[in-house]
Amino acid sequence: MNSESQKTMSFLDHLEELRWVIIKSIAVLTVTIGITMFYANDIFELFIHPLKAYIENGDIQLRYKSPLSAFMIYMKMGFSGGLLISLPFILYFIWGFITPALHKQEKRYALTALFFGLIFFLIGLSVGYFFIPIGVPFLLSFAQENVNNDWDIESYIKFCTQMVTSFGIIFQVPVILALLIKLRLVSSELLIEHRAIATVFMFIFAAVLTPPDVYSQIAVAVPMLIFYQFGIFYARIIEKSGHKPNS
Repeated sequence: MNSESQKTMSFLDHLEELRWVIIKSIAVLTVTIGITMFYANDIFELFIHPLKAYIENGDIQLRYKSPLSAFMIYMKMGFSGGLLISLPFILYFIWGFITPALHKQEKRYALTALFFGLIFFLIGLSVGYFFIPIGVPFLLSFAQENVNNDWDIESYIKFCTQMVTSFGIIFQVPVILALLIKLRLVSSELLIEHRAIATVFMFIFAAVLTPPDVYSQIAVAVPMLIFYQFGIFYARIIEKSGHKPNS
């Protein structure tokens, strides 16, 4: 009975810890969203900047499609910025929750992956933003001469946020692969064997993440393919070094 009681208490303790992780994450997210609401217009201007030259030349006109559009865009800018800023804190809370269940070596690998995951996420966001001004002229090249480029501002902001977030997510691929390889959960042979299936999955994943246009899907899928190939090279290096994770 005592043993069962201790197990029950242990399980309840874990639930209590998880509850506090959720509470602290929501609290931090609420605060950061409140802060970024003051800078929502600056975030909005950041996304509009790639269109400035086209707007000034009259090549593109932006419009609100409904009375609520301006308000919804403002809220989305504040929420997106708040979520981004709160991410390191939320990851820290999650890290504190899972740490007791890991061995010393696993903790080191997981902490390294967490650190580089955050760095690569920020790099991915920057790369995604860089692709917006490249994508605009490409998409405009398909416009017919007799049709006005009268863009819905809400759709454009959605396109931008999807592009930026998609790159932030796909830049986690090398971090995840490196962790799995380091822990010897995957090998170069396994990666090579399933490369064709992985390629199909990457293009499907890119189609789900991005706006429904070929440019966005290719822009997201190609880096994943490159990361996957680098994962194979990295796995071979680890295998040749004879590295074995400690338990």
